Amino acid sequence: MAEAYVLITCEEGHEEKIINELSEINDILTTNRVRGPYNILVKIKGKTIDTIIETITSEIKTIDKIQYTVTLKVKHNS
Repeated sequence: MAEAYVLITCEEGHEEKIINELSEINDILTTNRVRGPYNILVKIKGKTIDTIIETITSEIKTIDKIQYTVTLKVKHNS
């Protein structure tokens, strides 16, 4: 199982609407509003990093008012 954090920048004032839409995506574990250069922090899981990237591309980036995203893959120590 792969995990990643997605940092989202969106148009100001649309954070709650976007968080509501994100909550409908099955692979998203958590969503949080944050302060700083990003507006929303998402934790997402998938079978592989490729499935996570597909979810980001097809489901997250297509949400209206999202300007850009940054993805941070979680590295699990064995």
